[in-house]
Amino acid sequence: MKKLSLSWKFLLVFSYFELVAFGLCQIALVFSVFTSRYSTAEDYRYFSLFTVALLLICLNRFFNIYVLHRYYPDTPVPRKLKRWMITIGVLNILLWIGLLLACLDGIRSVFVLEAPYINRQVYISLALACLLWIIGVYTLFLQFSLFAMLKKNSQHEWTTLIRSIGS
Repeated sequence: MKKLSLSWKFLLVFSYFELVAFGLCQIALVFSVFTSRYSTAEDYRYFSLFTVALLLICLNRFFNIYVLHRYYPDTPVPRKLKRWMITIGVLNILLWIGLLLACLDGIRSVFVLEAPYINRQVYISLALACLLWIIGVYTLFLQFSLFAMLKKNSQHEWTTLIRSIGS
Protein backbone atom coordinates (compact mmCIF):
# COMPACT_ATOMS: atom_id res chain seq x y z
CA MET A 1 0.00 0.00 0.00
CA LYS A 2 1.29 3.43 -0.89
CA LYS A 3 1.65 6.16 1.67
CA LEU A 4 -1.68 7.62 2.81
CA SER A 5 -2.32 11.35 2.81
CA LEU A 6 -3.41 12.94 6.08
CA SER A 7 -7.17 12.84 5.45
CA TRP A 8 -7.08 9.13 4.55
CA LYS A 9 -4.98 8.43 7.64
CA PHE A 10 -7.75 10.13 9.63
CA LEU A 11 -10.33 7.92 7.91
CA LEU A 12 -8.34 4.81 8.77
CA VAL A 13 -7.62 5.80 12.38
CA PHE A 14 -11.19 6.97 13.01
CA SER A 15 -12.58 3.77 11.50
CA TYR A 16 -10.45 1.66 13.83
CA PHE A 17 -11.31 3.93 16.76
CA GLU A 18 -15.03 3.63 16.12
CA LEU A 19 -14.79 -0.14 15.79
CA VAL A 20 -13.20 -0.33 19.23
CA ALA A 21 -15.54 2.28 20.78
CA PHE A 22 -18.70 0.66 19.47
CA GLY A 23 -17.43 -2.79 20.39
CA LEU A 24 -16.98 -1.59 23.96
CA CYS A 25 -20.45 -0.01 23.87
CA GLN A 26 -21.90 -3.32 22.74
CA ILE A 27 -20.10 -5.22 25.51
CA ALA A 28 -21.33 -2.72 28.11
CA LEU A 29 -24.86 -2.93 26.72
CA VAL A 30 -24.87 -6.73 26.80
CA PHE A 31 -23.55 -6.69 30.34
CA SER A 32 -26.12 -4.17 31.56
CA VAL A 33 -29.13 -5.80 29.89
CA PHE A 34 -28.39 -9.41 30.71
CA THR A 35 -27.10 -8.95 34.25
CA SER A 36 -29.94 -6.70 35.42
CA ARG A 37 -32.77 -8.44 37.14
CA TYR A 38 -35.02 -5.51 36.25
CA SER A 39 -34.76 -5.88 32.47
CA THR A 40 -38.09 -5.84 30.69
CA ALA A 41 -39.24 -6.89 27.24
CA GLU A 42 -38.90 -3.25 26.18
CA ASP A 43 -35.24 -3.29 27.25
CA TYR A 44 -34.64 -6.30 25.02
CA ARG A 45 -36.33 -4.57 22.07
CA TYR A 46 -34.08 -1.52 22.51
CA PHE A 47 -31.10 -3.83 22.93
CA SER A 48 -31.90 -5.55 19.61
CA LEU A 49 -32.40 -2.25 17.81
CA PHE A 50 -29.19 -0.79 19.21
CA THR A 51 -27.26 -3.97 18.36
CA VAL A 52 -28.39 -3.79 14.72
CA ALA A 53 -27.40 -0.11 14.60
CA LEU A 54 -23.95 -0.84 16.03
CA LEU A 55 -23.45 -3.72 13.59
CA LEU A 56 -24.32 -1.47 10.63
CA ILE A 57 -21.88 1.19 11.81
CA CYS A 58 -19.14 -1.41 12.35
CA LEU A 59 -19.80 -2.98 8.94
CA ASN A 60 -19.43 0.45 7.35
CA ARG A 61 -16.12 0.98 9.14
CA PHE A 62 -14.87 -2.47 8.04
CA PHE A 63 -15.69 -1.50 4.44
CA ASN A 64 -13.72 1.75 4.85
CA ILE A 65 -10.68 -0.11 6.16
CA TYR A 66 -10.94 -2.75 3.42
CA VAL A 67 -11.23 -0.19 0.62
CA LEU A 68 -8.27 1.83 1.89
CA HIS A 69 -6.07 -1.23 2.20
CA ARG A 70 -7.18 -2.89 -1.05
CA TYR A 71 -7.88 -0.08 -3.52
CA TYR A 72 -5.89 2.95 -2.40
CA PRO A 73 -4.43 5.02 -4.14
CA ASP A 74 -5.61 4.53 -7.71
CA THR A 75 -7.85 1.50 -8.16
CA PRO A 76 -11.55 2.24 -8.54
CA VAL A 77 -13.91 0.39 -6.21
CA PRO A 78 -15.88 -2.36 -7.99
CA ARG A 79 -19.48 -1.44 -8.70
CA LYS A 80 -21.01 -4.12 -6.44
CA LEU A 81 -18.86 -3.15 -3.43
CA LYS A 82 -19.51 0.52 -4.08
CA ARG A 83 -23.27 -0.13 -4.16
CA TRP A 84 -23.05 -1.96 -0.81
CA MET A 85 -20.98 0.82 0.71
CA ILE A 86 -23.36 3.52 -0.47
CA THR A 87 -26.39 1.60 0.85
CA ILE A 88 -24.79 1.04 4.24
CA GLY A 89 -23.47 4.62 4.19
CA VAL A 90 -27.00 5.99 3.70
CA LEU A 91 -28.24 3.81 6.56
CA ASN A 92 -25.37 5.15 8.65
CA ILE A 93 -26.43 8.70 7.86
CA LEU A 94 -29.86 7.88 9.25
CA LEU A 95 -28.27 6.29 12.32
CA TRP A 96 -26.08 9.35 12.91
CA ILE A 97 -29.14 11.59 12.65
CA GLY A 98 -30.74 9.41 15.32
CA LEU A 99 -27.63 9.70 17.48
CA LEU A 100 -27.70 13.48 17.03
CA LEU A 101 -31.31 13.57 18.21
CA ALA A 102 -30.38 11.40 21.20
CA CYS A 103 -27.46 13.74 22.03
CA LEU A 104 -29.70 16.79 21.74
CA ASP A 105 -32.27 15.15 23.98
CA GLY A 106 -29.49 14.36 26.46
CA ILE A 107 -28.29 17.95 26.38
CA ARG A 108 -31.86 19.13 26.92
CA SER A 109 -32.25 16.76 29.86
CA VAL A 110 -28.98 17.85 31.45
CA PHE A 111 -29.05 21.59 30.93
CA VAL A 112 -32.71 22.50 30.61
CA LEU A 113 -34.48 20.14 32.97
CA GLU A 114 -31.59 20.01 35.45
CA ALA A 115 -32.73 16.67 36.78
CA PRO A 116 -31.56 15.96 40.33
CA TYR A 117 -30.09 12.55 39.45
CA ILE A 118 -27.52 13.88 37.01
CA ASN A 119 -23.92 13.25 38.04
CA ARG A 120 -20.51 13.45 36.46
CA GLN A 121 -20.96 10.15 34.56
CA VAL A 122 -23.89 11.62 32.64
CA TYR A 123 -21.75 14.57 31.52
CA ILE A 124 -18.93 12.24 30.47
CA SER A 125 -21.32 9.96 28.57
CA LEU A 126 -22.89 12.92 26.81
CA ALA A 127 -19.49 14.36 25.87
CA LEU A 128 -18.34 10.98 24.52
CA ALA A 129 -21.55 10.56 22.52
CA CYS A 130 -21.08 14.03 20.99
CA LEU A 131 -17.43 13.26 20.20
CA LEU A 132 -18.40 9.97 18.54
CA TRP A 133 -21.04 11.82 16.55
CA ILE A 134 -18.53 14.37 15.25
CA ILE A 135 -16.03 11.64 14.35
CA GLY A 136 -18.75 9.55 12.71
CA VAL A 137 -20.02 12.37 10.53
CA TYR A 138 -16.47 13.26 9.48
CA THR A 139 -15.79 9.59 8.67
CA LEU A 140 -18.94 9.40 6.53
CA PHE A 141 -17.91 12.55 4.68
CA LEU A 142 -14.47 11.06 3.97
CA GLN A 143 -15.99 7.75 2.94
CA PHE A 144 -18.14 9.30 0.25
CA SER A 145 -15.28 11.47 -1.02
CA LEU A 146 -13.03 8.39 -1.17
CA PHE A 147 -14.88 7.02 -4.20
CA ALA A 148 -14.34 10.21 -6.21
CA MET A 149 -10.67 10.36 -5.25
CA LEU A 150 -10.02 6.74 -6.25
CA LYS A 151 -11.79 7.23 -9.58
CA LYS A 152 -9.86 10.45 -10.30
CA ASN A 153 -6.52 8.84 -9.41
CA SER A 154 -7.32 5.82 -11.57
CA GLN A 155 -8.15 8.00 -14.56
CA HIS A 156 -4.95 9.95 -14.01
CA GLU A 157 -2.91 6.71 -13.91
CA TRP A 158 -4.49 5.48 -17.14
CA THR A 159 -3.90 8.82 -18.85
CA THR A 160 -0.26 8.79 -17.74
CA LEU A 161 0.18 5.23 -18.96
CA ILE A 162 -1.37 5.96 -22.35
CA ARG A 163 0.81 9.08 -22.79
CA SER A 164 3.94 7.15 -21.86
CA ILE A 165 3.17 4.45 -24.43
CA GLY A 166 2.48 7.05 -27.11
CA SER A 167 5.77 8.88 -26.63
